[in-house]
Amino acid sequence: MGIKNYFWNKRRKLSYLSRAISEQSYEMGKVYEELLTIRKGLILNGNLKQAFDYSWQKGSLYAHAMGAADGIAYTNSKEAFLQNYRKGCRVFETDISLTKEGLPVLCHDWRQIDENRFIPYSEAVREIPEQKPMEYARFMRVRLNDAYTPLDLNGLVMLAKEYSDAYFIVSVKSLHYIYDETVRARFALLEMLCRTQGVGIWERMIPQAHSPVYFYKMMADFSFHSVIYGMRDIQIPLEQLTLFLQETGIKAVACDHGKPFTNPHTFEAIHKVGAQVIVATVNKTKEMREWEEKGADAFLTDLGFSEGDGSNEKTL
Repeated sequence: MGIKNYFWNKRRKLSYLSRAISEQSYEMGKVYEELLTIRKGLILNGNLKQAFDYSWQKGSLYAHAMGAADGIAYTNSKEAFLQNYRKGCRVFETDISLTKEGLPVLCHDWRQIDENRFIPYSEAVREIPEQKPMEYARFMRVRLNDAYTPLDLNGLVMLAKEYSDAYFIVSVKSLHYIYDETVRARFALLEMLCRTQGVGIWERMIPQAHSPVYFYKMMADFSFHSVIYGMRDIQIPLEQLTLFLQETGIKAVACDHGKPFTNPHTFEAIHKVGAQVIVATVNKTKEMREWEEKGADAFLTDLGFSEGDGSNEKTL
């Protein structure tokens, strides 16, 4: 039985869990207890573990928001991808946001875009409290800092088609990291574009699931070949996290470097079930070494890619 067919009949059982998250202010500990009571009918069987492919976990550096372009981070631009690909990076994280019309484009934060000017993230957060999304046509016409080309999902897929050894961690922006219809629609369009362009493209799209419920709902809709569990604002007890990783076969967990649960104790537990720890976002070699001593395996980074043959050496 395929992954998609296996979960197709489970979607009704999962819907109430997503409502429970909203009603309980994202107290995932409580929601997960409910999930455990029906997990026999929901947990993934061995077929999923065999289907997942984590061969992309070769280097230790993954480009955050496509990596920096000429030292400028967060652009999610074509030029950022090309520069860091040439320097050896093969795993790229990118942010999918919605324009004013609800069309998906690659953008980390709308506060960073002011006509053709690209505003550094720290400056944007500090000086611009809120910024509404741009219109799609206007966004696609801009040349960020007169140098960088913005991308939509079609542009992302065309890069994946041309550079067949590149993988993309797909970070879909949504309120409180909930799997809702806007997330589902973006994944659906991405899948359609990938499959239209040929074989082997969709297989290199790696989503982040931000809760067990998010994961189960997402896998009911789509047959992803690899998934990262993103430890963000929704937290579950560590013993339940490791059980979840074992049951699903997920082999990668992303942690924010500033969160209290990002610590050696958490890393050790994740390693015991055979998963990799990815710490985000780290841009200094000294900090990377410190995190490695604590047990981190890889990093989302804006910088740090040297000219080379794909070894992803740390050079900061």
